[in-house]
Amino acid sequence: HVEKLYEMINDARTLTLSDAEKVPPKGMDTRRFSDDTPDMEPKEYLDNEKTLFDMNPEIVVLNKDDINYDTFSEFKGKDKTLTYGQTDADVKILNSKLYARGTEATLSIKSELFNVATFETGETAVSYMACATAIAFSLGIGSDKIIDGIANYES
Repeated sequence: HVEKLYEMINDARTLTLSDAEKVPPKGMDTRRFSDDTPDMEPKEYLDNEKTLFDMNPEIVVLNKDDINYDTFSEFKGKDKTLTYGQTDADVKILNSKLYARGTEATLSIKSELFNVATFETGETAVSYMACATAIAFSLGIGSDKIIDGIANYES
């Protein structure tokens, strides 16, 4: 999952950064766990997430739709904490359309509405796009570049 998010972000950053700069920011851990992480018992999943948060990352991005959000919401980033999801999130998923060959979503961030689309299919693609948007936004990337980066993503 993380590789897809970084590729989306890196595609968005391509227009402004050189190849040498297209790496995760210092202090940003590349591991990600989600409520669909296979082969993990609930306690193991929570322990892994807590270990990640114990690293005191600069930025924390949380999925408000994650079944464990209430537990993880106690963890904050040193600089920023952003959320994404369908209800009361910093990056809110307003609606989505799933197609046989792609996915579209309308997102809202700080009162700005924009549409994103990818050739990735399925409901998880909506979550990936919202998470990538939250990460990119936290890094100061504008919505036009986020839209382009997600649209140009190739798996």
